[in-house]
Parts: sequence; C-alpha cells; structure tokens
Amino acid sequence: MDDRDEHPIPEPTRRAWQKTVDLMADVLRVPATAIARVTDDGVEIVVAGRTSGNPYATDERLEPGAAELWRAAASASAPLRVTSFETDAQWRELGAALGMASALAMPLRWPSGSVFGAIGLMGRRESQETARTERLLEQFQELVEMHLALLAQQATLRERWRRDALTGALARGEFFDLGRQELKRARRYGEPMALVLLDFDGFDAVNDRFGHAAGDRVLRIVTRLAQDSLRESDGYFRLGGEEFVVLLPHTELDNAVRIAERLRALIEHKPVELADGEVACTVSMGVSGLEGAGESLDDLLAKADKALRAAKRDGRNRVEVHRRLEGSGA
Repeated sequence: MDDRDEHPIPEPTRRAWQKTVDLMADVLRVPATAIARVTDDGVEIVVAGRTSGNPYATDERLEPGAAELWRAAASASAPLRVTSFETDAQWRELGAALGMASALAMPLRWPSGSVFGAIGLMGRRESQETARTERLLEQFQELVEMHLALLAQQATLRERWRRDALTGALARGEFFDLGRQELKRARRYGEPMALVLLDFDGFDAVNDRFGHAAGDRVLRIVTRLAQDSLRESDGYFRLGGEEFVVLLPHTELDNAVRIAERLRALIEHKPVELADGEVACTVSMGVSGLEGAGESLDDLLAKADKALRAAKRDGRNRVEVHRRLEGSGA
C-alpha cells in the first residue's frame, strides 16, 4: 500500500477524531483545534473542534495562503510553534486573518513515515504554558497516529483479499463485485462494456516438462505482462486455474476484440525465461459485450465462455467473439 494515496477516512475514525479535537479544546482551553490532511492537491480540515470562534470547519478545503501553516507543520520534524502571530513576520497576516494570537501544531505520519497531515491548536492569547501544552498535544498526536496505523493495516489486508496470492491478478470475488458495479453503471448511463475470457493453451505440458513452480512463474509473468498492457480503467482477474478474465468498461465489442488480439499476440511473442530454458505460451480468448436489456454479469461470462470454447475447438491461440444479436452460435 502507498500511504500517500488518497485513502478515505472511515466514518468511525472521523467520529473518534472529532471527539479528540473537542477534548483538546476542552482540556487545553483553546478556541481552535483541528486535524488537517495535507496532499499535493491541497489541505483539507478533516475534523475541527466544535467550539465557538473556531476559524476552521470540518471538511473545509483551505485556500493556499491559509493552508501554508498546516503544510509547514506536516513536513516539520518537530512541533511548529508560533508563540505570537503578531511578532512573527512569517505568520502575522495569517494570525490577523484568523483572529488568533498563537498556534502549536505537530506532524501526523503514516506507519511508513510518509506525511498524512498535522494536528494543531490556536489560541487568542500568546502561548504561555508551552511545555505542558506540548506534552498534551503529543498524547493526542500519538492517539491519531495509532488510528493511522490501524487504517494502514486494514488497507493492506483488503488489498491482499482483493488479489490472487499466486499471480497478483485481482481475485475472483473482486471480479464479481466490480463487474456488477460496472454493469450497473453501464446500464444507467447507456455505456458499452465488454469481457475477455482467457485460458492458457496446453498448460499441463508446461507443468509436466518444467514442474509446477515453473508453471506458477509463467502465470505470474503473463499476469504482469497483461496488467502492463491494459488501461488503468480495465481489470485483470484470475477466475481459477489457468483461466483469467479482463473487464473492459466503456468498451465497444469491436474494440474489445482488438484489445484481446493485441494481448494474445503479445503473450505469443514473449517467451517466459525459466531456469531450464524458455517456454513459449499461447492463450485462447472469448470476447463478449453487453447486448440488449436484462443481461447479467453471469450472462456476459457465459457468452465469453462459449466464444472461448469455440477458439479452443478451432485451433487455439486465437480470439473468438460472441455476437448474440447477429445470431452467431460462436
């Protein structure tokens, strides 16, 4: 998992953080407390203390000038202290705009060390109890970073569940979940959608000649090859054994056939290097598209399977397409 990605903060975590900033305001007796998320795209106040006079609001996207203090705090290796906005040339205008006299903020990090954002507070008086306030804020900082660690662990587990452990392709269950979502969206907006069902030709011979470990390597290498050749919006899933499926949203049937043919040729002309030599692989493919009203994902898969069996029957290492509305039996 890349911690820097825009992972959403679940509602239970947001509620816990809301209690945190509210408690900060109460214990430290300050009018403004907040947790901010800092990304390349901007700074968002994830939660703001529900206190009178807080210049920040939950879910607020800050303007560039107002965001700079939070950016500075997020990238700092130590607490960012503004004892007096009035006497600090760097932050004087910001303090005047917010109606605040002092600020203290600390960085928030994901477990990997990458930046999440910052947690901080502001007061209407110049800071006096700096040491005590910092110790308390450190405790709140640790609490929030514990939540970030749990979110990172959960994201890692979700990603492992989503992917086939052997090949790195998306898993069978993920295909049915995402496929149904895409089908619903395609129907709603009248957009095309297609599937490509892929099966290796004579794969048992690879296992018999080179061993199952070599066969596993072939599946992994071809999966990476397929994933690298597809668009970001496409999905490559392992259904089981040597059978894979490509989900192609926003794709007309004829274009899906071209994508399948390109992938078939790419696999054919890229032998996989093994310890005992090279092994050439070929695949057969069946293509189906969304036709008519009322078709389910299972219907699309059944049509692609019918076309795949035709490709196997007619010589393998080929692409066949199912065109129900044209009366084709393939």
